[in-house]
Amino acid sequence: MHPLRWLYTALAYTVDALTPLAAYLPGKTGAFFRGRRAFWRKWNEPEIPQNAVWIHAASAGEYEQALPVLEALRREAPDVPVVVSFFSPSVYEPQRNKVPADAVFYLPLDTPRNARRLIKAMQPRAVLMVKYEFWPNLLDEIGKKKIPLFLISGIFRKNQAVLRYGVLRRSLRNFTRFLVQDGASADLLKSYGFDKVSITGDTRFDRVLEVAAQPADFPVVRHFKGKAKLLIAGSTWPADEDLLIDFWQRHRPAGWKLFIVPHEPDPLHIRRLISKTNGMAALYSQYKQDDAAKNILIGDVKGLLKYVYRTGDLAYVGGGFGRGIHNTLEAAVYGLPVVFGPAYDKFREARELIEHGGAFPVHNAKDWEKIFAQLRDDDFRRGSGAKALAYVEAQAGATGRIMEKISKHFLIE
Repeated sequence: MHPLRWLYTALAYTVDALTPLAAYLPGKTGAFFRGRRAFWRKWNEPEIPQNAVWIHAASAGEYEQALPVLEALRREAPDVPVVVSFFSPSVYEPQRNKVPADAVFYLPLDTPRNARRLIKAMQPRAVLMVKYEFWPNLLDEIGKKKIPLFLISGIFRKNQAVLRYGVLRRSLRNFTRFLVQDGASADLLKSYGFDKVSITGDTRFDRVLEVAAQPADFPVVRHFKGKAKLLIAGSTWPADEDLLIDFWQRHRPAGWKLFIVPHEPDPLHIRRLISKTNGMAALYSQYKQDDAAKNILIGDVKGLLKYVYRTGDLAYVGGGFGRGIHNTLEAAVYGLPVVFGPAYDKFREARELIEHGGAFPVHNAKDWEKIFAQLRDDDFRRGSGAKALAYVEAQAGATGRIMEKISKHFLIE
């Protein structure tokens, strides 16, 4: 075994062995280990099927990409069992009872022993990994058993460890086919000798169009907005909030209101926001009729963002002053121009929205003031929003292309 692979496997075994103790930790870390501690008990339950199509998504974003394919499998092959696994408690805990699958479970840590037990217990007919889920020991076990293995909505970049290091890259040989988002990913894979590649697109476009078509009403937001224009700042972090609130308090833009929906609306974060606004913001969960006189609303509940963008006139998507922006498509699908911070290079859709005139990056407060001044013009804003929506609509159809490819490999009987 290559030293790097040996080190990776040894670390996985070590962490796996600590699971009984780590399960007592608080918060998401404890949930991560508690779910895995209870994992193997599930295989004694009769409702977990064998010979299923298995879909694995790491977290919430990947689940949104998997969901259109999952729903298509349910429609086109209702007799084929489907199971879904997650890596992160941030998606498992809130979604486990909502996923339209025959079973939902945490992915065990990537040791060879866990991989063997898992594949023996499940005996899946096919495995779909979402975006960039590469677990070497699991992939090798799937390959040994000659189970059809697909990457869906895949994306590759030159600096990814799984491509740079040969010991990791070899595990990619187990994939039956890579179904990737764009030509750049396909070309990169082919440059490393992987020729079983198809450009099928990104299922997130299908997903956001599906969500936008669903009816949803938000009386609180409609009442707060009144006749004003509404800037919806979604999935925000403190750096985003400081930028926007400082601007709002200094300029109080006439005819506009601000609705902030934090990425993590925990009580501590909400208290920080209230303090930042000097107590002058209204809370979504405690909204009263006279709160309409305020010009900042704080979304202190989860699960509304991808629907509530429809009430806005302009969107700001958070995360761009940290590790990377969140989902811009959730706003663009409603015909909103999208503004975000500088950490967007890793996101193809953000780059292309900018190229199409539907999105605008900001690097600092001065940038924001300049761009917001442009977007206050109704004609310019509406034109930019129309370009954003046109871009989303033009990218639709990945789900159908993926289904066509996997059906050929006898995933559907």
